[in-house]
Amino acid sequence: MTFINSVTGPVNASELGLTLIHEHMRVRSESVHAQFLHLYDEEQEVAKAVEQVNRAKALGVKTICDPTVMEQGRDIRFIERIARETDTQIIAATGIYTYNYIPTHFQTRSIDYMADLFVRDIEVGIQNTSIKAGFLKCATDAPGVTADVEKVMRAVARAHEKTGVPIMTHSHPASGTGLKAARHLTRRRR
Repeated sequence: MTFINSVTGPVNASELGLTLIHEHMRVRSESVHAQFLHLYDEEQEVAKAVEQVNRAKALGVKTICDPTVMEQGRDIRFIERIARETDTQIIAATGIYTYNYIPTHFQTRSIDYMADLFVRDIEVGIQNTSIKAGFLKCATDAPGVTADVEKVMRAVARAHEKTGVPIMTHSHPASGTGLKAARHLTRRRR
């Protein structure tokens, strides 16, 4: 039996049912939220997410993969709340959404340092909880594979090699970044 980490606990892969593979419970700027709390209404965000998830559930959806990661306002307790209020299996991700750069904290640290953080989210839990990530996410958007984007991709690949969890990558089809990402993620040199 293969089990996948959901925000409410492990789920047998055979019990996933109809699955939406890329749905965000919410996305918001982490820095704007931290500085201007009055712009956000948590209960309104919960109500909107619950309504949308229940609409999907009414159409037969049983599982949702939420690829909200760092730089997109990931809040694992928020995601868990939506899962519990809708009785829906939600699988959370670990990784960093990178348009073209990563925060300074990671620019001055190794790829292994970043990979270890992703592995911790998968094996120990996200944001000091016991809620474990079920997949990894990276991104190659319009700017392509910048040095920082490549660093995240290499960290995601290393975390995948250590844990076996799948990788989801955001791409920009018009500029062919998905193919570039695939080449980087499948290299032997990580």
